[in-house]
Amino acid sequence: MGRRKKPPMVEAWGHHESGLPMGWPHRPLNWTTHFFKSPLRGKTMPITRKSAILLSCTALAAFAATANAQVLTRHSIPIEMAKTMANVAQETCEELGYSISVHVVDTAGDTLVAYRGEDSGVHTFVNSFRKAYSAMTFRRPSAEFGERWANGEVGAQLQLMLPDMAGQQGGFPVRLGDEVIGGIGASGAGMGADATCVEAGIAAVADQLR
Repeated sequence: MGRRKKPPMVEAWGHHESGLPMGWPHRPLNWTTHFFKSPLRGKTMPITRKSAILLSCTALAAFAATANAQVLTRHSIPIEMAKTMANVAQETCEELGYSISVHVVDTAGDTLVAYRGEDSGVHTFVNSFRKAYSAMTFRRPSAEFGERWANGEVGAQLQLMLPDMAGQQGGFPVRLGDEVIGGIGASGAGMGADATCVEAGIAAVADQLR
């Protein structure tokens, strides 16, 4: 009988190239899972799973921060109050012999009430809005811009270059305590009378603004 042939030797993956001993595993290692051990039950945990857990923790932290945010409370001028201020301002100027335009705006700059006197010029309607808007958005009487501009303040000059700004007297912010809730402006009387009429309109609702 001839000599029995030995079965062919099964070699591990990459042994000849790497020089590793024959006892090395017979399949490539999964390097992703082999070197990252999970703290849970000592099992391997892929990088992708670790990333997912980290992202979940980050999302939960962000959600918790959002859940703790407080809702803002803002006030606005009721329409009836706006009508009262505009009516009183217009009536006061009529008693002084002036026909004016009046605007009352909210904190978004939108018009709540607008009147134009029968004998007032078209430009006064536009100007009364600008006075009300300027006083509301910068939280100060519109006349202050004119004074600062006349004194050469660069900041005031730049602000008056913005759209719908006015530096003449006759625009005032409407305040609820320390909070500005709108603005009112009048145009057409001149010589400081616009401001007098607007102040009368605000005074008419002063008990509701405390």
